[in-house]
Amino acid sequence: MRNFFTALLFFISISLFSQDEKRLALVIGNANYDKGELKNPVNDARLIASTLDSLDFDVILKENLATEREMTLAIREFGNKRSEYDVAFVYYAGHGIQIDDENFLLPTKEEFSSEEDVLDFGVSVQNIMRYLRSQTNEVNILILDACRDNPFESNWNTTRSLKGGGLAKIPPPTGSLIAFSTDSGQTAPDGDGENSIYTISLTNNMLLENTSIDQVFRNVRAEVLSETDGIQRPVEATQLTGQTFYLKKPSLGFNLKLFNEKILEKDFNGAEKLINRMKVEFSKNALVFAKSAHLYMIKDEYVNALDEYVNAYFLDENLREIYFYEIWEHDGSTTTTGLYRILLNWSIIQTQNKDKNSFIKLKDIQINNFDALLNLFIEFEKNDKLNPMISYSIAKINDFYDTDGEFFNEINMRFLKAKGNIEMFKDYEKDHHLIKNDMKIDHSEWLNISYADFLMSRSKFDDAIFYLNETLNLMEKNKSKMAEPYIIERMGIIEMYKNNLVKAIEYFEKTLNLKDDYYNVMSNLAFLYYKTGDNINASKYYTKLIQNNPEEPFFLLRSSLYNFSIGNYLKSYEHITLAREYEYQYDTVVKLLYMMINNKLNLSEIKCDNIDFNDYVNINWVFEDYISFNKDFNALKTKCN
Repeated sequence: MRNFFTALLFFISISLFSQDEKRLALVIGNANYDKGELKNPVNDARLIASTLDSLDFDVILKENLATEREMTLAIREFGNKRSEYDVAFVYYAGHGIQIDDENFLLPTKEEFSSEEDVLDFGVSVQNIMRYLRSQTNEVNILILDACRDNPFESNWNTTRSLKGGGLAKIPPPTGSLIAFSTDSGQTAPDGDGENSIYTISLTNNMLLENTSIDQVFRNVRAEVLSETDGIQRPVEATQLTGQTFYLKKPSLGFNLKLFNEKILEKDFNGAEKLINRMKVEFSKNALVFAKSAHLYMIKDEYVNALDEYVNAYFLDENLREIYFYEIWEHDGSTTTTGLYRILLNWSIIQTQNKDKNSFIKLKDIQINNFDALLNLFIEFEKNDKLNPMISYSIAKINDFYDTDGEFFNEINMRFLKAKGNIEMFKDYEKDHHLIKNDMKIDHSEWLNISYADFLMSRSKFDDAIFYLNETLNLMEKNKSKMAEPYIIERMGIIEMYKNNLVKAIEYFEKTLNLKDDYYNVMSNLAFLYYKTGDNINASKYYTKLIQNNPEEPFFLLRSSLYNFSIGNYLKSYEHITLAREYEYQYDTVVKLLYMMINNKLNLSEIKCDNIDFNDYVNINWVFEDYISFNKDFNALKTKCN
């Protein structure tokens, strides 16, 4: 059923967003009038025609149409083809006048001595309008740059013609936009150069990428008003329907940049709408589907993300972004996506996939096997155009699952391989990664920090310190301080592992001086102050931590454990009650702590048959350093056993 609706939505999207729309234009420039000759309409028509040609219009260009018949035949030629096209564009430059609110376009060699001549030998704009009205569900644009003085008015009965010349307003039919180079009842200058001011502005704005047709004319109005000191005021009326129409549609590069900006701004709804359109307009581009997968990863929709990575793989299996992608926030923090994160969260894939009949096949590999997916990374690593992030990804994946530490040498080799190839990544990073130049951590710095994390996890503290110091040197070379708090934090963690608590506190305090909203550091600092007996500072930091993160369950749990250990059971109860609202990995500890606080406050007794002590074997590190709680827990365990 899901595939049916996907196909249906795809079909609907094609009709809305197809880039293969056919475009037809009629462009007329009349200049060589026997009376009232104009200099620029032919030049203007040629400029408009070439502009429309570059915008994929099939252009019918007519110059100096002499008679009413010639003009009518030109309009008929356009009208006969109109039904074969999705978009129609008509531009007229030359003399045009109104008779009793009906607009007429004037051939160049007819004689117009009276209004009756105009009625008989001029061409009513309604001749064009009938073809625009015939297809109201499509885009129709009519531009009349024809308000250029009436050379015949002085010979007419001025009681019937509008003083000052100009054209009358035309109510646009549904699906149409009608534009005038100046307001109704006004005239516009022919222009002192080779083209009119209006036409120059119009063509420049028509070529702007990702600018809606409505915005094009708003831009033109502002520019022409400015150029003419407010004398000439272009106007338009629109009854366009459906999707926003672009003369020059956004390119792939423009769309990707806009998508990236929406992700950085956390406008995920806007990003979703944009990427869905892009998947239709650029359906053969692997990067578009990879971006779509990244968005699903941000939303923790792993199965949908995997589907999109598979789609990207079918289009370009060597696209680096399929495998590893890092979104850098404005503050330097990151969100990891790509198949790398899929592998790190394979259990979530299996959980989310319960209702799905089967995984999509990736070439000859069925993606229901962790090792098969990991082998894609290994195959890609062999590619001559090596992306160092692939080696890094394999190292991190192996490190994540290497609980016994038996693959240290293999993981270490891959980290070093990634470091050695980091220069290859610089240009790719510049083009594809969401890194603000003024907030950027160089990838060499970032890899060193990640490698130091790996060494720290294996208790190789001296080696880790070496790479952290190397990163400080890189920062000085790169003239960037962005990575400094992350390095100092790790110095503190190493001292904490070594049980040099006072030294660790110094490093963490320095980290907060550099980055005062680094809440993981604040959490460690609060714990260390508790461990060293400084409950004043511990309480201060736990209070600040919860005030700024009222819905973060781990911080709530840690604060509750701390308050339990210092005998502040009411505060402990308050925080653990909040923590119980959230499902997360320490849920068993939260439930136990809640029971023990209830017992302390004489709210209820602990029943041994409600406790499975085996649940706490692998996570007792969460609470064992909180002295009073750990003591009470062990007493309870002895009692129940």
